[in-house]
Amino acid sequence: MKNFAEQFKLHDKYQVEMKFTYPASQDSQVNEYTVDTFFFLPTNLGINSETYRKEEFFSDLHEYIRLKTPSVPITGMTGADSPLEKLEQTFADMSAKKPDAVNLYSARLKLFCSIMRSALRDQEILIENSLEQPEASALIRSFLEETASILKSYRELYPKLCIQTIPEDVRELFRHADEFLSIIHNKYLYKLYYAVSKKEQFSECRKQIVTRAEQEIEYRKERNYPSVPDPEGDNEELVYREGTLKKAMASILFLRKETRRDGVLLENILFSIAAGIAMAFATIMAFITQKYIVQDISLVLFMTLVIAYMGKDRIKDWLKLYFSTKLRRFIHDYKTRILGENGEQVGFCRESFSFLKAGDVPREITEIRHKAYLSDLENGCFGEQVILARKQVTVNSKAFHDLIRGYQADGLVDIMRFNFSRFLRHMDNPVKKLFIPDGKGGVMPIDAKRVYHVNIVVRYGMKGLSDSYVKFRIVLSRNGIKRINIFPVVTRETGKQSK
Repeated sequence: MKNFAEQFKLHDKYQVEMKFTYPASQDSQVNEYTVDTFFFLPTNLGINSETYRKEEFFSDLHEYIRLKTPSVPITGMTGADSPLEKLEQTFADMSAKKPDAVNLYSARLKLFCSIMRSALRDQEILIENSLEQPEASALIRSFLEETASILKSYRELYPKLCIQTIPEDVRELFRHADEFLSIIHNKYLYKLYYAVSKKEQFSECRKQIVTRAEQEIEYRKERNYPSVPDPEGDNEELVYREGTLKKAMASILFLRKETRRDGVLLENILFSIAAGIAMAFATIMAFITQKYIVQDISLVLFMTLVIAYMGKDRIKDWLKLYFSTKLRRFIHDYKTRILGENGEQVGFCRESFSFLKAGDVPREITEIRHKAYLSDLENGCFGEQVILARKQVTVNSKAFHDLIRGYQADGLVDIMRFNFSRFLRHMDNPVKKLFIPDGKGGVMPIDAKRVYHVNIVVRYGMKGLSDSYVKFRIVLSRNGIKRINIFPVVTRETGKQSK
């Protein structure tokens, strides 16, 4: 789907990360997106509607919503109307002690770091994809020169903050950002180094990459930044500071959320109707008994009233269950308001969780799932358990585009991390002993890995456009996630792989 991007990756030993980027089109006042995730689980995992409730599912699901980082190429980080120039413009306002100047400086500084991080990542990927091209070496040299120039220009701004009218915490934030820029600069240098490490034609480039990395480490030592790698140490401080500084700088892009149960008012109205119907039944029973069956207080009247009361409670519970089941088709479990920096609502999302019967799975999803015969044998006796996680996101385009002062926000990034730890409880040991001939007239033991497959199909789309689909497989063992297999994109019409 055009401008609607998705990404799936392994976050850690137990978590898978799904990331969706929702474009915010100015052509319409409201943009609506849907993401339906179907989990196909082997029955022997012991995950079903009796053992795995929606509260547990949403506890295993961690979600973050942030603005899409403004896209600026590495060559556009300095110069006229650049992120660095916009940052420098806040210095004069702070010197003059203008209201909100420090807040604007903090926002621009964090945004500069976030944009720089994305620019480094994008340029490194571009170079990796161009290594077979004749201009690859020139691209690497240009990358090293450009990044060195950007860091130099940034660091030359620090003396402008060293005046009495500017508070110390402003300079402290600048130094933290400086440390962060040095760390992420080296991170992408190392990625680039390993990309060219096995290609002889880049031997000179490798030396230049190492030299730049060493210069940044030496710079951090001179500045007494604690994030200096130690070949003999555990480097705990480096990892901690990198993670903390990354979160601090990216915080400018993250949006606040307020979550509550969805459809509470409608649910209470229907439950009140159920209670009213049940009470009407009990009242009618009492009226009929007293008017037409017995005329005075007796054991028969007493027993009739007791039975009517019992029936009232059962009818109320049955109707509540019936209404609740029907209501789930039209409302979700939770509704989350998406809020801007000043508390203004820029959108909302609704989410729900349910187990599906095989016959309720949409035909196109079943075709995309496309079970192999071996999977049919594995699950044939008991069938698969199917979980559907639904999400509907609505964005107010006008409010959304005004969220970043000085920049145009053009998309929302929805990050979902799902933890599979609960799925491991009923698994067998991860290693099984097998025996094979040893070639010497005997047999020998070998280790074999025992794994389980969780297949996932995601259907996502934007209102007014056709849906897109992606299928991937989580390969699990008792020790956690072993790998993710992502399958080719499939089409809506047939569920077959597109060429």
